[in-house]
Amino acid sequence: MRARAKSPEIIQAMSRAQEIAFAPFVFSAAVAARRMGVLRAIGTSPAGLSPQELAAAVSLSPYGLKVLTDMLLAAGVLRQCDGRLFLTKTGECLEWDALTGVNLDFTADVCFKPLAHLEQSLRTGRPEGLKEFGDWSTLYEALPQLPPETLKSWLQFDHYYSETAFRDALRHLEKLPHGTVFDIGGNTGRFCELLLKAFPEAKATLIDLPGQCEMARSNPALQGFGPRFSTASVDWLDIEAMPQTGAGADIIWMSQFLDCFSPQQAQSILMRAGRLLAPDGKIVILECIQDNQTYEAAQMSLAATSLYFTAVANGNSRFFDLVELEQILSASSLRVTERVHPIGATHTLFICEPSE
Repeated sequence: MRARAKSPEIIQAMSRAQEIAFAPFVFSAAVAARRMGVLRAIGTSPAGLSPQELAAAVSLSPYGLKVLTDMLLAAGVLRQCDGRLFLTKTGECLEWDALTGVNLDFTADVCFKPLAHLEQSLRTGRPEGLKEFGDWSTLYEALPQLPPETLKSWLQFDHYYSETAFRDALRHLEKLPHGTVFDIGGNTGRFCELLLKAFPEAKATLIDLPGQCEMARSNPALQGFGPRFSTASVDWLDIEAMPQTGAGADIIWMSQFLDCFSPQQAQSILMRAGRLLAPDGKIVILECIQDNQTYEAAQMSLAATSLYFTAVANGNSRFFDLVELEQILSASSLRVTERVHPIGATHTLFICEPSE
């Protein structure tokens, strides 16, 4: 009996399945090629490079170069013509696209080893992968003590996605009273820096864990603002905790903060944060919304980052869907008065006020 020919759909599905099965190999090869200068050496040679020329340029043995480039050729990162190696458009993105570089380093330095513990995290609701770095309950308390390269890649990832969004968002804050701003979950204080530069009359208080407050106070970019900048530490996971902030806030700012908590925890934080508002104050929330993205690559990035929350950061949070976040806001006695999208590449801005 003749074997039945496989349909094109099955062949395509099998090919895609093998891409998934061997994805860690492709990723590891891409990271190695980028960090060893292989991609740059090829990409800066208009006529391409022979394997011999490339091996000499990056000080690799013929064997090492062969196994690496074979993988990258199969993955579509390189192409070969007349025995010479060239970058594909994908290879060019891996070497020169800032977004791709930030994602690649974040995955390699922060997530790669911890993701081996993903199944356990899914079962326990705890960031089991965090044990790769030390004994902490969440990544946020660990940040100041992470290995330097890990912290650098984490900060680059965090800052890349927020930088453009911050600048866009400031245009919308300009029309609101903004004399006193509390930045809840402000990390190193980048938003406070931009805010204080944009609005010379404003004062900003960064509210975060003690380690993050210390990092912000030691940030040279913030030390020149004198009494206009201050910090207040709090652990929001303590359901009774409140920061000592003094006067009420015209704006409470939360950027990519609520996604670090479960829906129940986010509601608890919002209810307590509401007590810090001045009369007529606003809570302004900047979030990446999972089902409110224009590009497939953005949805992929958010889905992957949600798994980072699961395995590394805290074990129980993710990026919210739009309806879900708005339900949390409503349950926290907040009314959305304005919703702006897009802010930056992937964010949505929610301007809220107490509903009662």
